Amino acid sequence: MNDGFDLILRSLTPDSAEPADEAAMLDLIAARVSELIADEPDLLFSYMYRLDIDQDKIEEALIPGNEPVEMQLARLILTRQMQRLATKARYKVGPIDGWEY
Repeated sequence: MNDGFDLILRSLTPDSAEPADEAAMLDLIAARVSELIADEPDLLFSYMYRLDIDQDKIEEALIPGNEPVEMQLARLILTRQMQRLATKARYKVGPIDGWEY
């Protein structure tokens, strides 16, 4: 697995359990998305907005199709997180002088 995938994986799984692959990670994300759809849909879409997931892609995922909505949204979330991590790695910024904490 690459570093970005591992970082996302660690943030999603408890210390005692670790999914072995992308499919397991998608299942974890889809389970959480399903909970949010049922209990707090506004919060889910707020998260997706903050992740800067394209609105057109979200709307397309909400159209019933072959794959459950929560899995389609999970795929969008995982893809976007991987993009964000790749961008952060590419444009690393060192500490700013005078901003020590």
